[in-house]
Amino acid sequence: MRGTEEDVVDRLLRAELGYSGPRVVFTSVWAREELVAPASEIWIATHWGTAHALDVACKIGVIAPRSVVYLVQDHEPSFYASSSDSALAQATYHAGFQIVVNSAPLAAALRAREGIDVGLERIFRPELDEARLAAVGASAHPTGPLVVNFYARPSKPRNAFSIGVAALKVAAARLEAEGIHVEFRSMGDVHPTVRLTAGQSIAGLGKLSWQGYFDELAKTDVLLSLQMSPHPSHPPLDAVVGGGWAVTNEVDGSRADLSPRLLAVVPDPGALAEAIVVAVRSARTAERSFDGRLLASLGDRLDTVMTRVADDLG
Repeated sequence: MRGTEEDVVDRLLRAELGYSGPRVVFTSVWAREELVAPASEIWIATHWGTAHALDVACKIGVIAPRSVVYLVQDHEPSFYASSSDSALAQATYHAGFQIVVNSAPLAAALRAREGIDVGLERIFRPELDEARLAAVGASAHPTGPLVVNFYARPSKPRNAFSIGVAALKVAAARLEAEGIHVEFRSMGDVHPTVRLTAGQSIAGLGKLSWQGYFDELAKTDVLLSLQMSPHPSHPPLDAVVGGGWAVTNEVDGSRADLSPRLLAVVPDPGALAEAIVVAVRSARTAERSFDGRLLASLGDRLDTVMTRVADDLG
């Protein structure tokens, strides 16, 4: 990273995340001629690529597997077709690292797919911005038509953009037939205008600032957000914790029971459209309020879990 980029990251950590410690330093092992790893060093892998590199380092005796904490945030072999990448990503889960998992649903998916049983003490809840979500939950409902927002990222296959568009077209036609006036919007990636019906199109907002995202959530009644892997996708959780409704796809039976206002169905345009219509009908009369219970069901706080891990590592 260049110095100017490091400055931007440092300011972001302090302004948005409340970090107040010393300046964060970025370095790259590729910029060093030799990797020196004291036995007391603790390594943290946050992606299968870094976990694979650490696995290789363990196999050649540079570091010990017990010195590696593996922060697993998705089932990353699912990102690829059957290939070298998918096989190497899968192998990292069996490298003997100290595994910490982002959310109980993902831990269940790892148990089912990889045979890995992660204890509750190593499962943490997603770090949502609870202060901003509390403000979203307390915000007055705007007058005018209900808003259905689409978390649209055509650049990311796992967000299933095409299925989402198809579902919105079916839902828009049904809502028009019922005489329910809805405004459709999207946020995430910039994309061409999508016509849903003869009189309805998606107004794309593109990528928003951090605060702009929460401002948009406050105006949103129903959020459609798809994630084909078991990652605890933040947008639907944000929508529900902030008092709104969300529609997403089910993965390994891990999402349907999280909240009555999170409708998780099979990733089929017809089923998703039906869920959108149901959510819109419900949102017409429901009051918005902050929901902290959902977060508590997903795991302990990250700092609590990492304190346990640090104690175990001595």
